[in-house]
Amino acid sequence: MKTRLGIAFLIWCGFWGVHAGADPGAEHPSVVTANNKAVEALAKKNYSKAKSELAPALRESPDSPVVQYNLGLAFDGAGEPEKAKQAYLQSLKTAREIQSQFSANFNLGELAARDQKVAEALQYYQASLAANPDSIEAKTNIELLVQQNSDQKQNKNQKDSQEQKNQKDSKKNQQQSKDEKKDKDQNKDQNKDGKPDQPKPDEPKDNKDQDGDKKDNDKQEQHHAPQKPQPKPFQSPDLSPGDVKKILEELDRQEQRVRAEYNKKQVKERPRDKDW
Repeated sequence: MKTRLGIAFLIWCGFWGVHAGADPGAEHPSVVTANNKAVEALAKKNYSKAKSELAPALRESPDSPVVQYNLGLAFDGAGEPEKAKQAYLQSLKTAREIQSQFSANFNLGELAARDQKVAEALQYYQASLAANPDSIEAKTNIELLVQQNSDQKQNKNQKDSQEQKNQKDSKKNQQQSKDEKKDKDQNKDQNKDGKPDQPKPDEPKDNKDQDGDKKDNDKQEQHHAPQKPQPKPFQSPDLSPGDVKKILEELDRQEQRVRAEYNKKQVKERPRDKDW
């Protein structure tokens, strides 16, 4: 942790505002009284009372470096760093004593360091060291601030390097995912082109295809197993089935007589064998 300068109260010890290390010059007795009461409140860390006690002193002597410095301490303790900074800067404008310049610059460096403003903090610490070259507090805070700044830069470089690595890995993963998806799509298209779509089991064929298949089947059956011709049934409006039967029987008898006569004739005409 940085060594923080203890509260350096600038107190008027004399009736006219003369104090150890204070800028010379007569101050109104009311200013001296108000400032000393504010110093007592600051010692007790009662920062709101300190600001109230300094109010009449500021009205009487607004450019007093002592009053402005103690007002900066009150604002800083109350958690109002911007107002404290303005009070310290106002104190530097009229401060002629080395101790006043050292204390104001040192506390300004402390405010900047808390706000992570490294360059500004180093500037104020170096100014305080110029006012008091033997200040161990100023030297220590400068060394600690330089070391802290170096560590922050190193951490930032590591963080930037890690972020760049993460970005590269993210881009690589995204490209790999795209390539895998592309390969899947190509395989899907190849499978679709290589295998024709099969009809669904319950899906009927078109009527045209069914008719063509039926004709082909009929041709194959006729080629392999021709049907025997069937006699047409006898139809006649003048003859009954009984008449037809009688006619057929008569024709059969006539055929038998013709055959018998033909056989007899053949027997008569056959030559006799010679009797040797």
